[in-house]
Amino acid sequence: MSSLDRLRELKEETERRQAGGRRRVVDLPIGEVHPDPRQVRSDFVADVLSAEDQEDLEGLARNIAAIGIHNPIHVRPDAEGGYVIISGERRWRAAGIAGLEVVPCLVAAEGELDTGRNTLTQLSENLQRSNLKLLDVANALRRCLDETGLGQAELAKELGKSKSWVSKYLALLKAEGPFRAALDEGFLGNPETARMFGRLDKGRQENLLRRARKHQQAISHAEVARLDKQQSKESQTRQADDEGPQRVENESERSNPSEPALSEHVVRLTSRQLRELIARLGGTPGEDSELVECLLGVLATSLA
Repeated sequence: MSSLDRLRELKEETERRQAGGRRRVVDLPIGEVHPDPRQVRSDFVADVLSAEDQEDLEGLARNIAAIGIHNPIHVRPDAEGGYVIISGERRWRAAGIAGLEVVPCLVAAEGELDTGRNTLTQLSENLQRSNLKLLDVANALRRCLDETGLGQAELAKELGKSKSWVSKYLALLKAEGPFRAALDEGFLGNPETARMFGRLDKGRQENLLRRARKHQQAISHAEVARLDKQQSKESQTRQADDEGPQRVENESERSNPSEPALSEHVVRLTSRQLRELIARLGGTPGEDSELVECLLGVLATSLA
């Protein structure tokens, strides 16, 4: 190898290293760019878009066909060839619909080739869209925590959210039964609605889910709030009914067992007083006994 060839080789190697150490925008054949199989949006991974998403995508495609892509697609080199999308899959899909053969891409620098950071970037971009499933957010947050080593407070700061916001989403990962199904199918679009839905009994959850599937509509926040309030009142009523007999029993236990019951006390006092009254009125023993027994019978009946 000549000295000139060696110099050219060194120059090319230096340029490759410099390019790898910084971001660069290049035009890439659309066929060399492919989606991330770990994309945070489950509907993109499954390639099953809602009618609303498909309509939005076609609208974006018309826009791209008219004016092109002004915001480059963020990609990273793939070890198996080509480039993997970090963020901008909607633009890439729309470019394909528009018939573009080449797309502008921002190629990540070497220091950005971190899977946890890539997930964080995807999540940050998708949070700007209102139709991201709650469970997609929760799963992405869990991945970010596992892959970046960040704590919940640090992750919240990276996303511009509060720690409680992160905690509420992570709690959704524990959902089971109809609650999990409602989240998986995207029928719960609001974290607060999901929190109340999770408190409902299984029967109420199943009824709401059945209705949502039938009409293919999100579960109403107002309806969930109404049922949550109704269930809370029913629970309070049952608790009061259960505590009623116990309260009476406790009151009885607190009374002094050595003292005679009120009815016995009244009957004994009345019997003695009656005998004294009859004696003072000049009654005879026979009359005393007969009259006392008669009056005691009346008293016993009234106190029963």
